[in-house]
Amino acid sequence: MPRLDYNSDKEQESFKIILVDDEKDFVDSISNIFQHSGYDSIAVTDPFEALEKIRKGHYDILVLDYLMHGMRGDEMVARIRQFNQELYILFLTGQKELVPPLQTIRTLDIQGYCEKSSNFDQIILLVESAVKSIRQMRMIQRFRDGLYAIIEAAPRVYQLQAPENTLDLIFSEILDFLKARKNDNAFVWIDYEAYETNISLFKGSGIFDFDKEKIFSRLQPELIEKINTVKKTKKPCYSKNFALIPLVIGFSKPIGIIYAEGNNLKDQSELLGIYANEAALAINNSYLHSLLNTKNELLGSALEKIEVAKKNLEKDVEKATKELRQKDSMMLIQSRYAQMGEMLGNIAHQWRQPLNAVGLLVQNIQDHYKFNKLDAKYLEETVKKTMEVILYMSQTIDDFRNFFKPDKEKSEFLVKDSINKALGIIGTNLKNNFIEVETDIEKTMKIVGYPNEYNQVLLNILSNSKDAFLERKVQKPLIKIRLFEENKKSVVIISDNAGGIDPVIMHKIFDPYFTSKQTGTGIGLYMSKNIIEKSMDGKLSAENIDNGALFKIEV
Repeated sequence: MPRLDYNSDKEQESFKIILVDDEKDFVDSISNIFQHSGYDSIAVTDPFEALEKIRKGHYDILVLDYLMHGMRGDEMVARIRQFNQELYILFLTGQKELVPPLQTIRTLDIQGYCEKSSNFDQIILLVESAVKSIRQMRMIQRFRDGLYAIIEAAPRVYQLQAPENTLDLIFSEILDFLKARKNDNAFVWIDYEAYETNISLFKGSGIFDFDKEKIFSRLQPELIEKINTVKKTKKPCYSKNFALIPLVIGFSKPIGIIYAEGNNLKDQSELLGIYANEAALAINNSYLHSLLNTKNELLGSALEKIEVAKKNLEKDVEKATKELRQKDSMMLIQSRYAQMGEMLGNIAHQWRQPLNAVGLLVQNIQDHYKFNKLDAKYLEETVKKTMEVILYMSQTIDDFRNFFKPDKEKSEFLVKDSINKALGIIGTNLKNNFIEVETDIEKTMKIVGYPNEYNQVLLNILSNSKDAFLERKVQKPLIKIRLFEENKKSVVIISDNAGGIDPVIMHKIFDPYFTSKQTGTGIGLYMSKNIIEKSMDGKLSAENIDNGALFKIEV
């Protein structure tokens, strides 16, 4: 544990002040006043010399003139703040109208200023205020260091060991904590009833270095009376040269007492109280550990009986485990088949429209040839479109084959590109069935995810709208696609006028293998929801609108 100088009066009361002013008579006069007041004060008339002294030495307070020959006060402070942020600085000004700017005082962390005069009362008051602030900061620093010391000591005192060893360690930590010597007068006395036994331990130094059997014969009656009062009230007792701290666990009765002799122990009362609580818990835990060891011996015979019962159960467990493994194996096989079925069904679902598109392109070639309209340009364009469809079909196989792999990486892409790709695949089919498409697209909207899978979601929804138009023979079929930002998310809304979704089945449309079509697989919307919500952390929802359905994709 770090040794802390809690009892050093010199540290608490010693303050070094450096005064800097190019008026020698003034700075000597004020320096003499500070020295008579008990401060360690030096006077310097050269700001450059003062700067070097501050750089090489330690000072608590700097009092300097704002206007000096060779260097202004604010310039000197700016240089000091480059290597010393703790120095308490007070400005002096000889003229009221030359008060340092407020912004300068704030920026350079200057704690105060006043006017110079033949009456030094204001300067003395400022310095006394500075001393109080520094003393408070020192106290806070000591308290912080004390807490660090307690935290550092905790793992050692909480080690599971014999209660006597724990007490020895705690007593050593207390002496170190108080910066006391091994022959200083101090002791820890543990005396309480718990776990159906009386627990009594004693460890002392100095005049209290004796066995616990001699406690009542060696301790003075007055001290024993004070100890009983502290244990009864659970409040520490401080006098001019000693302290009594109860060892308390929560709201229970104290389990013992810490006694230590020294000056200004009351200043450490909170830290001593915190450490006393930790020590009480450590002692109690040691006894609990010792008690558990005893109980463990009693449990030995019971464990032997349990071991016999365990062996009798091993055969049953082995049999049940074998059955569970067989079930797990069957579930794994079924899961793989389901994944393969989903993948194949989705490929078939996605290929239906591209195959139709390829068929139409081939028929168009035949018609152009028949009516002598087939030329190289048309043939080249048709071949290019056909290859794009075939490439998409090939890519679909790769995308859905890789869907179940966990190592897929997300990438940033434009949502408008995905919409255009989906429309590029199904656009011909929509056009041939006289289905109009209206778009309102934010062209710069980007998201992070899986672009190919996102394309397939759009294509699934567009294909379902097209199928609904054809099945219901809707007049003037119309699909509207909107892309915009909402709550920092991209939102794609695809709506149609195909009559909407039957409210009875609305809650089932995203279930696997559920379909309202005669030839449907029930995979499309199920896979689409998985892609958006599980793979891209988004949301896919559906609702009915006037004479149609609306699908909303949020990513």
